[in-house]
Amino acid sequence: MNPTDSDGLEKPVKTDFRVIFIVGPSGIGKSTLLNKFMKNAGAEFKLIWLDQVVTEEALARGIQGLDPPNRVLSLLNKVGHQGLVLIGITALFRRLRAATDGEIYLVDVGAGFQAVDLAARLSLLYPVIGITASEEAAFERFCKYSSPDLSFDQYKRTQYTQINREVYASATHPIDTTDLSLDETAIRFESVVRGIVGQPVIDDQGSNSKPEIQFLDFAAFERNALDNPGPHWNGYKHRWKYYSRAVEIAKTLDINNPSDVLEMGTMGVSIVPNCLSIDYDEKWDFKDKKPTYLHDARAIPWPVADEDVQTIRRSAGFSTSCS
Repeated sequence: MNPTDSDGLEKPVKTDFRVIFIVGPSGIGKSTLLNKFMKNAGAEFKLIWLDQVVTEEALARGIQGLDPPNRVLSLLNKVGHQGLVLIGITALFRRLRAATDGEIYLVDVGAGFQAVDLAARLSLLYPVIGITASEEAAFERFCKYSSPDLSFDQYKRTQYTQINREVYASATHPIDTTDLSLDETAIRFESVVRGIVGQPVIDDQGSNSKPEIQFLDFAAFERNALDNPGPHWNGYKHRWKYYSRAVEIAKTLDINNPSDVLEMGTMGVSIVPNCLSIDYDEKWDFKDKKPTYLHDARAIPWPVADEDVQTIRRSAGFSTSCS
């Protein structure tokens, strides 16, 4: 196996392929989104169901008593959530060893893998898209497509535990689908995926278009300020004056993807949502702080991944929060 990262998870031999994890509560619509996306995706995109991978791995290891139709549940009862994640990630990495240059793997992380804090560290390996919604909206969809017999409280106890919330919050690219239709969510999902890998969006007529670029608005700015109380956000309405000016400048730039932007010191809110970010852990804390690069920018060189070097060289850089 390969050398381990700081969290103990092993990475496969590096080559020129991409991996994107997709997390979210059961019934939220991950599988539907992935199937919809794959209909128009190029041959370079490969879909992996972690449930299927872990089942195949367990059977190959000769683990007995994995009764259909839900072999994953049978395996979970034998090895527990932690064991399920470890077997699944090991099997995934073994499969990725056979990956070829240019391939892009979308990995659907089933609910059974999201019940341990280890799952909240997946973003240390590869980008994570989090498909989320309010508890009420998620439960409504779950009942529509899955088990209508489950009560709301039972659903919350299994899909919105503290660990579940940490997993969802750890996503590098969250998509809140509470107020989005399936088609709207699919458009947002495709924009995020293609933004991560630096591809244009393909519309229904087969022509190329730029990924959807969003910009910070006052509503999101205010929510972040109220969600992160402290001296930095005292008088946040006055701070909006220079944030809004930064937004105006950003809109004049030729930004093709959120990853074209590297923002420093976001304090929880970015001029361009889902952009790259760099921050350090000595101060300026905020809720769910998880920059792309955890690093004191005063120290050179920056720990930028090889595949992101060209992106950052042509990026728009913003630093507003520490002004």
